[in-house]
Amino acid sequence: MSEYVLSIIIPHYNTPKLLDKMLSSIPKRNDIQVIVVDDNSDLCGRELSELKAKYGNIEMYTSPYSTHSTGLCRNVGIERACGRWIMFGDADDYYVEGWLEKIEPFFDSDYDLLYFLPTSVDLETGKCGTRHEMYVGKMQEYLYNPCKESELVLRYDVASVCLKMHSSRLIKEECIRFEENLAEDTLFSVECGIKAKRIACLGETIYCITQHSGSKTCTVSKELYDQRVKVKIRKCGMLHRVLPAKDLPCVGLENAGLQILYTAFADGMGFRRVFEYGKLLKKENVPIINRRFCNPFMLVRKLFRSMHNRFTRRTH
Repeated sequence: MSEYVLSIIIPHYNTPKLLDKMLSSIPKRNDIQVIVVDDNSDLCGRELSELKAKYGNIEMYTSPYSTHSTGLCRNVGIERACGRWIMFGDADDYYVEGWLEKIEPFFDSDYDLLYFLPTSVDLETGKCGTRHEMYVGKMQEYLYNPCKESELVLRYDVASVCLKMHSSRLIKEECIRFEENLAEDTLFSVECGIKAKRIACLGETIYCITQHSGSKTCTVSKELYDQRVKVKIRKCGMLHRVLPAKDLPCVGLENAGLQILYTAFADGMGFRRVFEYGKLLKKENVPIINRRFCNPFMLVRKLFRSMHNRFTRRTH
């Protein structure tokens, strides 16, 4: 039997000072395994060695992959994780004070997933950020009204893997792994949501998300936008295969195909790229127009609004 009750996996790339803050927020305990996987940082070898010496309880590995990928780093950590539970943290975030005592009562439970509330902070101003708000709303809806609809949103629409504690059994027995893309959390979270038998949500703040100008979530290039759309299409395909049609509106998928296409068009992705997305939707068996939930008037209105938005952006 493993001596670890919890394994925390932290990918890192070129942010040793922020990683130091993250590591300092994790209590030193013999039953907590801390795994740092460096994504081939090119500027901070000495700093990482100092952190390893400072925090004697951490295991530090280097990703064997040549491409920079948070997801692949997390997979390296999963292979080395020995705890009954697995949590994922980002190197530029941190856990709030007293977080461990709040989740510790769940260590002996038979849940597959434990969700918990986040907060956020702007590193440049020190003020409370906004990145946590979309997650908190979905979790609080489940806490206040734990019905089937709010559970579906919790399972399939809280994408961040940093806001939940995963049963190691779930991840390893079901062979759930991250993919190499820039929206790596989404598909992993959806698969966990599909495979998890029992879930719970803790109404306590555990994790602090940071926001700053260099983070991936703040910098949206065309490459990142394209990958996010393709991941969203695959997510739609996964959920169309497992959810009955009547449950699709609960997670906003009643007309997801059309929504993806007109949003991409409105955001200036061009006809060629929109046509490509249409082919991917067909491949995933996601209907572009779901007649069961179709409102022709609203569809035409949205189309004209998308065209107007695109024209306005061009003229400005």
